[in-house]
This record gives sequence, C-alpha cells and structure tokens, in this order.
Amino acid sequence: MKNSIVILLMLLIIFSCSKKTTPTSAQQPVQQPKVDSTSVPVDMTMAENQFKQTCGSCHALPSPAKHIAAEWPNTVNRMQRKKGFDDSQKEQILAYLVANAKQ
Repeated sequence: MKNSIVILLMLLIIFSCSKKTTPTSAQQPVQQPKVDSTSVPVDMTMAENQFKQTCGSCHALPSPAKHIAAEWPNTVNRMQRKKGFDDSQKEQILAYLVANAKQ
C-alpha cells in the first residue's frame, strides 16, 4: 500500500511539473508554402547556383529576404514566362528563395 501511494505521488509530481501552455498566434510557426509536394529535397547549394545563373543573366539579383515566402511563387512564375526556364530550374530557384525569404 505504501509503495502504491509513493508511486502515485511521484506520478502526480511529474505530471504537475510538465509545461502545459497553449501557443499563442505569435508563438505558432509560420507555415511556408510547398514548392512541390512530389519533389525530392533540393540541394540548397545547387539551388542557389541555379538562382544566380538563371536570374543573374537578366538583372541584378534580388535578396531572397526582399519578399516573404508566400510572395515568391508569383514572382518566379512571372520570370519563368519571360525567360523561359524549365520547371526543374523553377523548382530549384523557388526552393532557394522560399528557404531564405523574409520571416
């Protein structure tokens, strides 16, 4: 009986000490848009190089932090129509920009 009481008290102490908070909207992580749910993970070094090569051939490179992640897809789609780069290039460029976007 003593052992049961001791165990019960220990469990009560353990569970009462655990942190029980509900995250506020400021604490919840910002969800970034998916580049492509079927794609394999992108090598960020290759993605950065693709960004520099493709985008830098036409204009000065913008900082990825110029936009939040949700804004980059429209910009990259517009540039793809102008420049004509393929979807795999677009995926790498977008992955780099979204990963380094303004928070």
